[in-house]
Amino acid sequence: MVTWKIGLRWLLAGAFFYSGMLRLYRLLGGTKYSIILNYHRILDPAIRSEVVPPGMYVRPQTFEKHVRYLKRHYQVITMRQLIANLEQQRATKRPFCV
Repeated sequence: MVTWKIGLRWLLAGAFFYSGMLRLYRLLGGTKYSIILNYHRILDPAIRSEVVPPGMYVRPQTFEKHVRYLKRHYQVITMRQLIANLEQQRATKRPFCV
């Protein structure tokens, strides 16, 4: 069950994103940060053969949406490229995503 704190966090995050405030923050020089994502599983719930707890997998359609979003808003790179960029302190227009 979703607690009121989690619900409030989702509400505020959605408001920040959909109002355009997040984009404005980034355009005005907001923190450039790197994110590292790890997907446990990408499964179609209709054909999965094992019991997987909710939150430990995403559907293929959801994963495709995530990838499209990441390509639009981040520079998608490998871990090796991230390390090289951090060591050389290269400037970048978009944050990195591994």
